[in-house]
Formats: sequence, C-alpha cells, structure tokens
Amino acid sequence: ANENIHLYIAGKCGGRYYELLKKYVITHGLSDKVHFTGFVKDMNALRKRMDIGIVPSVSEAFGRVTIEGMLSRMLMIGADAAGTGELIINNRTGMLYTLGNVEELADKISKMSRNDHLREKIALNGYNYASATFLKGKCAEGILQILKEKSYETNKIQDPTERQ
Repeated sequence: ANENIHLYIAGKCGGRYYELLKKYVITHGLSDKVHFTGFVKDMNALRKRMDIGIVPSVSEAFGRVTIEGMLSRMLMIGADAAGTGELIINNRTGMLYTLGNVEELADKISKMSRNDHLREKIALNGYNYASATFLKGKCAEGILQILKEKSYETNKIQDPTERQ
C-alpha cells in the first residue's frame, strides 16, 4: 500500500450512506487516510491540492465533475459508464475502469500515484481536451448538436434552430 494516498470525500456529512462509509473507514482503520470534508464552497481550491480525481458514479448524465476535474489539471479516473465513459478517452485524457471493479480502480490509482510523468501527461491531455471542447461557448454548441442528433433519431424533438 502507498502511504501517500489519501481519499477526500466532499459533500454533506449525514444520512445513511455517509454513516455506512464512516463506519467502514473506522472499522478498517482508515481514519488517517480517508477524510470527509463536508460541504465545500470552493471546490477549485480543494482540487488544487489533488493529483487524481475519481468519478465512480453509475450514472453521470452530463459528467460535470469529470470536466471540472480535467479543467483543474487532475488525472480523472472514472467508471466506464454513462457520461463519464463518453468524456474520457482511456489512457489519453483520463483513465477508465470497469464499473464495480474495485481492484481495477485501486490498481490504476496505485500505478498513477507512482508515475508522476505519465499522470501529469494524461492530466494535461484531459485539460487540453476539456478546454477545447467545453469552454468559450463550445459546451452550448455541443449540447445543441446532441439535441439535433436526438431529434433526428427519435423524430420527437424538433431542431431548435429550424423554423416551423
């Protein structure tokens, strides 16, 4: 195990899921490695202290957390599912792991925590990709294109740029 790895979990401290996580951390003696930050007003300040961001979500509709992590120059490791799997080009703009495969996720985190050069290279690629794709109006253009594609596929949504 790498002694330099710490996990920071941002968000509301309370509720059933939080209690479950907290109990797991205490039971397994991980209190010095897993940190519950509570609600964070300035996520960018927290991200500046991180090297790797993890998005293990089963369903990320748009993947805002992934994009924000890339724009913070963090290496993003995400589950190959829904929005996250569409945003990350594996081993180029981030890393993907099989949803639910904890060993694969742990292996990628461990390897990247020991390989600064590769981690920084992939993180920079992710930053460049997110900057070129999602900043300066590009995001709105991309969403409009998706809406157009979906309208043609389903014939239920009209192209918002076409007049009737």
